[in-house]
Amino acid sequence: MTMGQRILAARLAAGMSQRELAGEEITRNMLSSLEHDTANPSVATLLYLSRRLGKSVGWFLGEDGPSEAVAAFESGDYRRARE
Repeated sequence: MTMGQRILAARLAAGMSQRELAGEEITRNMLSSLEHDTANPSVATLLYLSRRLGKSVGWFLGEDGPSEAVAAFESGDYRRARE
């Protein structure tokens, strides 16, 4: 499952529209791009979505538990975390 698919699945499970999830922090168009995997979220956006959807950052990165990707994200190596 891609990050965009995870964002979409979590949003639908939460019963939220794109506009509701985007709130005041991101645009609905940006959220749509994220859900369709045509854009990658910034660190701030990923943290925002994580909080709003009640999911861990690791979950969005495709990890069920601590992993190299999560460690890379937490250390600030965002390129390696996305890979």
